[in-house]
Amino acid sequence: MELRKISYEAVPVNLKTGEQKEPSYLKVNSAGLVPFLLLKNGQKLSQSLAQIAYIDALDEAQGELVIPTAPYDRAKVLELWEIIAADTHPIQNLSVQFRHSAKPEERKKWCQDFIARGLRNYLSASQSCRGAFSFGDRVSLADLALIPQIYNALRFELNVQKDFAPLWSLYESCLATSECQKSAPEQQADAV
Repeated sequence: MELRKISYEAVPVNLKTGEQKEPSYLKVNSAGLVPFLLLKNGQKLSQSLAQIAYIDALDEAQGELVIPTAPYDRAKVLELWEIIAADTHPIQNLSVQFRHSAKPEERKKWCQDFIARGLRNYLSASQSCRGAFSFGDRVSLADLALIPQIYNALRFELNVQKDFAPLWSLYESCLATSECQKSAPEQQADAV
């Protein structure tokens, strides 16, 4: 929404305390997942890709699309998105972590292993298309997946700067944008 200059109201949902399971949240979003987009007209979208595609299509004149329209470019950006969104991120969700182990150190190792695997795959798949960002010289959907994943890698104490230097450069390029700075986790009202 920052990239498209769309005003919005963020409503924090604390996953660590289980707010997503509260009846008041389930009344709005029966899946109990985040992120969740509730439009002014009451329409709802509960998956990141659907939300981003919707926002991207709202007004194409408002700036460059994060999902390219040229067939190969679109497919390549979606491929990079999926490496993170389908193959890497879900394995780190709290519900998966706790199903894996009740021990914090075991959960940490689990996440480190899957994040490292995902970043290796992303690094390989993006090699032919990287510029200042994951796909050329503008922010794309691929970066919208990669940046939170690198943030998560740092949270789980992976040395991204050393072990995945090209991805660290992409991370720094994104962090240099005003939109990324405004939407960074530490800038959110519920940052801890």
